[in-house]
Amino acid sequence: MYNQEKGFVELFAVNYDPVEDVKLSVDLRSFGEMTLARHTALTGNDAFAQNTPGEPNRVKPQKMHVSETKGGVIEVVLPRLSWNVMEFI
Repeated sequence: MYNQEKGFVELFAVNYDPVEDVKLSVDLRSFGEMTLARHTALTGNDAFAQNTPGEPNRVKPQKMHVSETKGGVIEVVLPRLSWNVMEFI
């Protein structure tokens, strides 16, 4: 999602693979010079995990490693079984 007024791009990505992480290459050159400001993921070993009264924090967002942008292209690792949001500014 591109917010031209505020000058940022948000990207949502899912890795359904139960075994392997996935490397995602994102080309942002058409948006001008941008860097990855934040990468947050919901991930875990159990695709059916859920929060319960007894385990209210079993599934929670995790801050992920933020890579450097090189020439307008950034490579991001999506952990296995994850839902990801990245904000580029």
